[in-house]
Amino acid sequence: MDADGANVKRLTDTPGYDGGAFFSRDCSMIVWRASRPNGQALTDYRALLEEGLIRPGELEIWVANADGSEARQVTYLGGANFAPSFFPDGDRIIFSSNHGDAAGREFDLWAVNVNGTALERITYTPGFDGFPMFSPDGTQLAFGSNRNQANPGDTDVYVARWVDAPQPAGKNGNPTSSADRYLADVAWLADDAREGRGIGTRGLAAAAAWLEGRFAAIGLEPAAGAGGYQQSFDVVVDVEASPATSLAVNGHTVPSADFTIPGFSANGEITARVVFAEWGIVSREHGIDDYAGIDVEGAVVLVRRFTPKNGVFEDDERLQNRLGGLRYKTFTAREHGAVGLLIADIPPAGVEQEDPQLPMLRVDNQGSAGIPVAVIKRPWAQALLAGNAVARLSVELVEKTQRVSNIVGRIRAGGNRLPGAVLLGAHYDHLGLGGEGSLVPEMIQPHNGADDNASGTAALLEAARLLTARRDELDRDVVVVAFTAEESGLLGSTQITRHPPPGSAPEALTAMLNMDMVGRLRDNRVAVLGSGSAAEWKLLVEPLCEELKIGCLLGGDGYGPSDQTPFYAAGVPVLHFFTGAHGDYHKPSDDVSGINAAGGARIAELVANLAADLTRVDGLTYQQMEAPPPRGDVRGYGASLGTIPDYTRSPDDQPGMVLAAVVPGGAADNAGLERGDRVVELAGREVRDIYDLMYVLRDVKPGEESTVVVEREGALLRRAVTFGQSRRAR
Repeated sequence: MDADGANVKRLTDTPGYDGGAFFSRDCSMIVWRASRPNGQALTDYRALLEEGLIRPGELEIWVANADGSEARQVTYLGGANFAPSFFPDGDRIIFSSNHGDAAGREFDLWAVNVNGTALERITYTPGFDGFPMFSPDGTQLAFGSNRNQANPGDTDVYVARWVDAPQPAGKNGNPTSSADRYLADVAWLADDAREGRGIGTRGLAAAAAWLEGRFAAIGLEPAAGAGGYQQSFDVVVDVEASPATSLAVNGHTVPSADFTIPGFSANGEITARVVFAEWGIVSREHGIDDYAGIDVEGAVVLVRRFTPKNGVFEDDERLQNRLGGLRYKTFTAREHGAVGLLIADIPPAGVEQEDPQLPMLRVDNQGSAGIPVAVIKRPWAQALLAGNAVARLSVELVEKTQRVSNIVGRIRAGGNRLPGAVLLGAHYDHLGLGGEGSLVPEMIQPHNGADDNASGTAALLEAARLLTARRDELDRDVVVVAFTAEESGLLGSTQITRHPPPGSAPEALTAMLNMDMVGRLRDNRVAVLGSGSAAEWKLLVEPLCEELKIGCLLGGDGYGPSDQTPFYAAGVPVLHFFTGAHGDYHKPSDDVSGINAAGGARIAELVANLAADLTRVDGLTYQQMEAPPPRGDVRGYGASLGTIPDYTRSPDDQPGMVLAAVVPGGAADNAGLERGDRVVELAGREVRDIYDLMYVLRDVKPGEESTVVVEREGALLRRAVTFGQSRRAR
């Protein structure tokens, strides 16, 4: 509140005791002591509260922004930790604690960084030391103490000279606590020298080598095959239009600056008449057919870019994105027999608007959409509209590849050997210097990805350390994987499921635990996503969370934009640990300064404990759900084929949608489709990739009968299918 008592604002509202709050010197943060009872302790707390009583029990140190936001627990020491205040620089906290005393009666002064690292004992005198506070210049420390008592129970005020000294680093300079180890690993990965760990950077290659050394030092066996840690493969990192790429309109060469080729364009050369098809949209649902009465067979179709802003599209950004997508317009043109597509921003008659920039040529992980495509500037489109137009389009896109590596290790079980393994994973790549994936693409500088996902990689290493020390308790092996190329479309995790190292095939895995963005634990709560992937998750996870005093929010199916998705699609129960989104996501500002090391280390311990328990269970009951459409596209389809698509490009670059699995009892299952089938035609329409599949599903209706054609072991199979109702459209 203000000094005059005005503007009172409540800063905490979580069940439990909060007290003893102090501001940092610059008033940007607060520190306080708090209890956060859960389970039976919370029931007991509330019962006492009804009587106007409290018994705080265990107290831990918390910090938050001055307005109470971004609250995070700093200590996980157990016992009584209280009377915190800031060092003058605001980066460190001094407090009183009975940590380390089994009887709980010996209180000394301790210090810790605001991120939970560098825990240090300050006083060692028997008895009570508490309520420490620095002088404004930081040269003196005042505190209360029972030492040198004149009478039993006396507490006197002491003042000591404070001399700064290096914070404890442990034996041989190595971090001693899990939080310190965790932060050191995050800091190495998120250093500017790693160049954002983008595909094609030296920093990503350095990170792979560093992780290999870390795996060996921890004691993980090489498990990628051929006695090594690295499972290497090629990924497409860039695409360029060769000099053979050209466009001519009515015999006039179009300058290269006046057109661009999208990454999903097919290669080839065509010369054909040009037919204008307005916006190039067909939607039975909305009564739109821009191809009605137009013969485009064998022609190059010219369509407007984007969508109208009126009618059904007015104020419906989702529909504008869905039906205005370049790939959707390409699919529609191809379905009507066009041999090529030109797209331009042609405003309706009487509308004045600036010609927007052409889209950039970018890698498209789904590959070719089937016909050559170009986006052209408005003057050339207007020349084509004059009538009797002919276009010649030649496209030659050349993809550049880079060798990347998953890092794979194994903790060999020392107990009773059960079949299978538990897999722990986290991706170590990020966005490099920014670009397409950045939320500030104009900033070409290292996107260090401290939270995304140096935090998950550091948690992976810490969990592996903890499990290696407990290998005699494990009844199954634990496979540890640092995935690469997650930001490029889950390529590393897909590689593992398609080409599993020995003993890591999906059918041999009991479960997969994924850590992606676990470095900003706030309010001591972590989202545990994917709990719908197995019936037993709630019973397994919640007791461990209660034991470690972490709030775990379970929910969701096994899908999502992270590395658990390919495993879930392949039939493996999964969980994804996630501490939430924030304003620094995919920006250069996602750096080490924002990391909650104590929280990240706590999550690593939770994952390690869960993995250990999973090595002893008989198995999990896998629960399969229908897959969502691809990110950023078709969100509103209503019909279901009951399939689990493989979200990445077909492994042999052949057209078609490879199935990772089929939903039991769904339309595909009833039609006899199987995992590994390649869908090449649905409802009489060609299917080249997941986008085509979703476009068709959006256009057909639940209950409609049709056919599906799949390729299986080199043979084409035609099956009758009755579409179901998408669970996401109900």
